[in-house]
Amino acid sequence: MITRVHLALLQEMLAPMGLSLADAVRFICNVLDCKRSLGLSPTLNLHDELAIYQLGLQTQLEMRHSEPFERAVERFLSERADCGCKRTCAERRSVLQRILRVLPDQATRPLRAWTAEDCRRVLSDAFPTPYARRKGHCILNGLFLYARRRGWCSSNPMDTLPRPRVSEREIAVLSLPQVRALVRAAAAEKHPGALAAVLLMLWCGVRPTEMARLTWGEVDPDNGCLYLRGKHSKTGGPRQIPLRPVILHELRRIRRELMPAAEARITPPNWTRHWRELRGAAQLHPWRPDTLRHSFASYHCRHFQNLTTLQLEMGHSDQRLLQARYINLRGLTAQAAAAFWSPGFLQSSLKRR
Repeated sequence: MITRVHLALLQEMLAPMGLSLADAVRFICNVLDCKRSLGLSPTLNLHDELAIYQLGLQTQLEMRHSEPFERAVERFLSERADCGCKRTCAERRSVLQRILRVLPDQATRPLRAWTAEDCRRVLSDAFPTPYARRKGHCILNGLFLYARRRGWCSSNPMDTLPRPRVSEREIAVLSLPQVRALVRAAAAEKHPGALAAVLLMLWCGVRPTEMARLTWGEVDPDNGCLYLRGKHSKTGGPRQIPLRPVILHELRRIRRELMPAAEARITPPNWTRHWRELRGAAQLHPWRPDTLRHSFASYHCRHFQNLTTLQLEMGHSDQRLLQARYINLRGLTAQAAAAFWSPGFLQSSLKRR
């Protein structure tokens, strides 16, 4: 039986929660009915049970202000459409839509109800390979961070879920003869932008996909700097990379000859085909993706010995990825690294054009 004392206590508890007394009475009546159906005494313990009822009411209120997974995904993708390059946005959309397609029962579930175990099960069921689960972990974590900032959930269930490990195969650093062969192949290319692209990938760590979007307006040889805008970056974050003396003279020469507009792309048309042909001409096969970026990081680390500077130039949020994946100093001597960064090395490589 609900007494006036119960109602007075409930009114006091409900005042900051935005629920009416009628809501509370209906909630308690349901609990009492459940007790009777289970053969329990239909009584209320003021000291213990009302606290449980208050927690239940609070949970009900929070669920009202949560978003179902499907709706949260729509809003997340819409608001993040301009964050990162087209490829990153497409990956984000593909991963989240795969979860909805493989696990349709999760579409209407409020984000606030998700637990770490739910997230683990979703990653396991929706993504068959370790690499795919790692990508899914990253994007699902981003969704919950976004949801928490908007008050759709009180915590991020991904916080306690370890990031899936992926066995990274070692990527060998290009030797100086291989670097020389690639530079000469690019110099022999009819389009001068091919050489500029190879120089920026080798000595600035620009990714080939980023290179395809880079414009001459982002290259400033006069101030010795490359300004990679966020919309052209893989991760959506801008980077500022110094144009060191090794490539500065050649970039100035190419720019003088081309006189390109600021909005003109550096790479020639059909850049993917050109890049594949350049690797073939330099006899760099079999080819591992990101070899130039790994080579840049390794030569940089060996010569300058400054991980903080390298981290900023690579566009990483911390140094863990550098140490775990990118830097490979095996067999790389200080003399070779010094030669790589020497202007004389590039000049000698271009003499036989």
